[in-house]
Amino acid sequence: MLWFPPWLPPWWSSSSLDHILKDLRDFIKESMQSLYEPLRLWKTRYTCPYIDLHEEKDKYIVTIDLPGMTKEDVDIRVSENSLEVLAEKKSREEKKEKGKYYLKERQAKFYKKLPLPEDVLQGNIKTSYENGLLKIVLLKREITKEKKN
Repeated sequence: MLWFPPWLPPWWSSSSLDHILKDLRDFIKESMQSLYEPLRLWKTRYTCPYIDLHEEKDKYIVTIDLPGMTKEDVDIRVSENSLEVLAEKKSREEKKEKGKYYLKERQAKFYKKLPLPEDVLQGNIKTSYENGLLKIVLLKREITKEKKN
């Protein structure tokens, strides 16, 4: 049993102290959760999109899942030895009602640079974007092997 000083009011008891400590623990727990909630959401919401690379007889196919993006949000660059994909979407929503001002901004960005094999035909690349799925087809060129005499 806890000892209480004589100047405490008569209604003060150990159960009151337990109740206060429980409220304090709950308050700290809720505060910590509210601090870490944005980090938890960031971790689950902003992950790297799914990328699939596979090779067929005459081509390479790169498929990237970019939900929520439009064709205009995606930029594809091909250099001599790499394929770069950049997707960026920004949105801004403002509301003014009953003396209150609401501003909601969102930004999503994706960048990936993939090395290309030597046998990719540089000038002939086909792309398509449908329902959040970007498909890039890279045709192969035939590499001739010189025979030694």
